[in-house]
Amino acid sequence: MEEQGFESVIVSSRNLQNGVLVDFLMRMLPEQGGTASPSREESVLQLARFCRFEEKHSFHVAKLAQELFDSAGALGLTPVPPASRELLYYAALLHDIGIFIGFANHNTHSHYLIRNTELPGFTKREIEIMAALAYFHRKRPSPAQPFFLQLNEDSQDDVRSLSLFLNLAERMDKSHRQVVRTARFARAENGGLELHVLISEDCPIELEEIACGGKLIKKNFGMSVTLRPCLERADFETVHGVR
Repeated sequence: MEEQGFESVIVSSRNLQNGVLVDFLMRMLPEQGGTASPSREESVLQLARFCRFEEKHSFHVAKLAQELFDSAGALGLTPVPPASRELLYYAALLHDIGIFIGFANHNTHSHYLIRNTELPGFTKREIEIMAALAYFHRKRPSPAQPFFLQLNEDSQDDVRSLSLFLNLAERMDKSHRQVVRTARFARAENGGLELHVLISEDCPIELEEIACGGKLIKKNFGMSVTLRPCLERADFETVHGVR
């Protein structure tokens, strides 16, 4: 007190039991938590930063994943409800936190950390979906994983669809240099499917990774995709009408 120049101290009358009760209410009734309850994004970022995630890479992957989700939805390619877009965003932020434990099989570690961490503002189902998406950001969802079979049918369908966007977005930033700036699905003149990516420089690693993801796209959408990289933003804007 002398060091800080304080003249008095008020000792809280609250104790551990009060904290347990508040935590319970925040998780069970997040809509009534008021300013005392952290937002969903704050809950996610608290876990991500505790695990020392690579912030720039993770936010960029989240942005690309949402762009792919939005463009696929606009084309009627995915039946996933718009509300799932938020879970895709949070899962993208958390997909690499398992590296905090070890790089090898870090998707398994990410799944464990998300599934076993208290995340105020999320339901159990939402946490299970985010954990599954983090696990499958490196591979296609498979019934060979017991935790996947434990999800209900609707959640399994969501994970199958959303994991494609996270997988592709991760491939687009394989070198963690953010050279793929923007990505969108589009219809080709012949009715086929194209994937347009705006790149800031030559990026053979990312383009090869995206091309390898073509099988996943065909499996999900039932059609092959043609990759269309654009070095000039004007060309990209002409196709998509964006600024």
